[in-house]
Amino acid sequence: KEDGIIRWVAAKGRGLFDESGRCIRAIGITIDITRRKNAEARQAFLLNLADQLRILANPETIMCAAARALGRHLGASRVGYGEIGPDGEEISFTAEYLDGAEPLAGNLSLASFGAGLAADLRLGLTVARDDLLRDGRAPEAGFETIGARSVIIAPVIIDLRLRSLLCIGQRQARTWAADDVSLTREVAGRIWEAVERA
Repeated sequence: KEDGIIRWVAAKGRGLFDESGRCIRAIGITIDITRRKNAEARQAFLLNLADQLRILANPETIMCAAARALGRHLGASRVGYGEIGPDGEEISFTAEYLDGAEPLAGNLSLASFGAGLAADLRLGLTVARDDLLRDGRAPEAGFETIGARSVIIAPVIIDLRLRSLLCIGQRQARTWAADDVSLTREVAGRIWEAVERA
């Protein structure tokens, strides 16, 4: 379809052929099973991630393993897990998965992403932007720093304070599915829990 979203279809039917063996018509039924296939893939991913994180004891190793797994699962250009400093402003990216993106240099300021987005994150709202070049709500400067045109940022709030962010970045515009956003939010929480356990 025009939207470029990959869909799964189950089909059953038969073809009607002319004398030369060329199929001239097909009779049958097709059913969109995308939701089911996505749910199965999500469940398999989360089970595999839980198995990976369970055996790790080092917090940095946990963050890196989760970032790598999520980046590969979503086909993202970049996944970063950043911890928020005591000032509630500075983001220190401890773990990063890269697929064709440049590594981040140093720490970032939450304010570099704009006051509105920073306020949403401090409230615990997950932010998803399909195309930052066409989105007037997000300043370009902060996202140019991380080389992303499309992002999902999932905050982790503990004791009413923003503690960490899980950031997914794509070099090109990308339509994020609701499943991508909720999965990112869930993985952010799982990373925090695994790091605290370690």
